[in-house]
Amino acid sequence: MKQRIITALLGMVVFFTVLFCFDTIIYDVAICIVSLIAVHELLLATKVTKSIPLTVAFMIGAVMPFIYPAKDIDGHSKVLFWYVWVAILFLIAMTAIIINMISKKKISLKQHLFGFLTIVIVPSLFYILLVIRNEFGFYQGIYYTMLIFACSWGADTGAYFAGRFFGKKKLAPKISPNKTVEGVYGGVVSALLFVSLITVIYYFVMKSQGQVAQINYIALLFIGVVAPLAGVLGDLTASWIKRKCDIKDFGSIMPGHGGVLDRFDSVLLVAPFIFIALKMITV
Repeated sequence: MKQRIITALLGMVVFFTVLFCFDTIIYDVAICIVSLIAVHELLLATKVTKSIPLTVAFMIGAVMPFIYPAKDIDGHSKVLFWYVWVAILFLIAMTAIIINMISKKKISLKQHLFGFLTIVIVPSLFYILLVIRNEFGFYQGIYYTMLIFACSWGADTGAYFAGRFFGKKKLAPKISPNKTVEGVYGGVVSALLFVSLITVIYYFVMKSQGQVAQINYIALLFIGVVAPLAGVLGDLTASWIKRKCDIKDFGSIMPGHGGVLDRFDSVLLVAPFIFIALKMITV
C-alpha cells in the first residue's frame, strides 16, 4: 500500500506537470511516449517482441498518428494525412508478413494480427486526448481532459477503497477476482465527486478570466455516471488480456501499479466515450 501511494503521488506530480504544458508540443510528445510504451507492453505480453524486426516495424506504425500536426491545419490536409497513415499501415502490414516469412523466430498468425490491431487501436485511442485539446481549445480542452481522468483514475480510486472495505459480490471473478459490484458503485460515486470538484474549479477559473462557463449539468451527470462504467469495461478487457497472456501486470514502470496499460486501461475507453458525448451534446 505504501509503495502504491508513493507511486500515485509521484505520478500525479508528473501528470500535472505535463498538463501544465497542455498547449505546447511537450504535451503531444508526452502522450506519444505513453502510447508507445503501452503498445510495447502489449507486444511484449503477446511475445511479438521475440522478433525484433517485426517489433520495430510495429513501433514505427504506432508512432505515425502523432506525426500529424496538432494545430492550424486545414481540413484537406487532415484528410490527406489519414490517407497517408492508412497507406503506411498497409506497407507495415506487408513488411511484417515478409519479415515473418524470412525470420527464424516465427510469429503465429494470431500474434501477428494482434500486433497489427494493437498499433492501430492503442495509438488512436491515446490520440483522442490530443484531438480534444485541438477541437475545444485551451480552457475547455483542459476541463474535458480532467473529466476523462476523473472518470477513470478518480473512479479507480473510489472503486479500490469501496471494494476493499465493502466489497462482497464479485463482478467478474473469472476475469478479475478482486473487482466487486460494490467497488463499481464506489467508483461511480467517486467519479461524480471528482467531476463536481473539477467543474467548480473550471467555473471560477473561467469567471476570473471574464468568461462564462457554459455547463450542461444534466449532460455532466450522464457523463459522470456512465463514463466510469466504460472505464470498468476497459479495465476488465485489460485483465482478460493479462489472463490470456498469463501475466500479472503489463509492466513494472510504476511500482505498486504495474505498467502504463495497467494505469491507462480505463482511460482508453473513457476518453472516446466522453469525446463522442461532447460531440453529441454541449457540456
